[in-house]
Amino acid sequence: MRRTLLPLSLILPMAFAEPATAADRPAAPEVVIRDPSFNWNRFYVGAFAGAWLDYPAITFDTARAGGVLGRNVTIGDRFMIGAELAAGVYTGPAYPDPVFETYATIRGGLRFDKAFLYGSAALGYDTVFGTSNTLGGGVEFAINSMMTVRADAQLWAGTGAPFDYLSVTGGVSWYIRR
Repeated sequence: MRRTLLPLSLILPMAFAEPATAADRPAAPEVVIRDPSFNWNRFYVGAFAGAWLDYPAITFDTARAGGVLGRNVTIGDRFMIGAELAAGVYTGPAYPDPVFETYATIRGGLRFDKAFLYGSAALGYDTVFGTSNTLGGGVEFAINSMMTVRADAQLWAGTGAPFDYLSVTGGVSWYIRR
């Protein structure tokens, strides 16, 4: 039986070597954690659809749809205001030909990470009733870093007239990156 000895040149360096420490290991890559909250402070474009209901009877009057362009600004930690311009059409049994509508809305309320609860007021114009104003509110939820869904309700009145229509709409908005 033949025995093989390791050469002395291999044994001596191992005998006098210092053990490796944690400082000798390469550093782990830095982990960057992104803020999970939604960035509400930017411009957005969106679309909406819903219905006009006779108020206070809450009976269907017409269907409506359109688009919106807006901007939000956070004030302090939670309060947010926004302004938007919208244009659309409505049609139904009482208005078989599409009626054009446009309005400017101010929204204000509480902003959370992925939700915005708001009250709103608007001044509008359509080709049948002329100038009108609104009071309402709604909620908007972020579903990813650029898109939200929302639902709102607004009481509408012609200038100098009582509130006689309720608008119930749902929509989606795409927030533009900065």
